[in-house]
Amino acid sequence: MQATRLTPFAEDATLAATELNIAIENAVLVASEQFIWSYTRYKHPAGAGLPPSN
Repeated sequence: MQATRLTPFAEDATLAATELNIAIENAVLVASEQFIWSYTRYKHPAGAGLPPSN
């Protein structure tokens, strides 16, 4: 396991989000084969009903 201490992010939310994305990208680049590339957040499970539409 490797941890890197990040400097505080910018006060501007857009810039802070960009800095966070860069930090995540750098962490993935260290060992991309260990990153979980697929997840089921947007998949609809077989046999489950559809969520209600708003």
